[in-house]
Amino acid sequence: MQCAGVIVTFNGRHFPADALEPWLVEARHPDEFLVDQYRRYPEVVDQVLREQARAIKSELGALLAAQRKGLPRFVEAVGARLALD
Repeated sequence: MQCAGVIVTFNGRHFPADALEPWLVEARHPDEFLVDQYRRYPEVVDQVLREQARAIKSELGALLAAQRKGLPRFVEAVGARLALD
């Protein structure tokens, strides 16, 4: 059986590294996790974002604007690559 190696959470204080270490799991902030995924797989993440925008009947820029507060580095990276404001 394979287990996840990362817990993605805005609430890192409830997942201290010393408690996760025996399980070989780390906690990562969503912004950090998504920036890493975007660096690794930019085309895939671009496609997923476009699909999300279509699903909520929104423009990609509006979707990213809504995410800016919690995911500032991710939104900046996507905006720079796609030339969005």
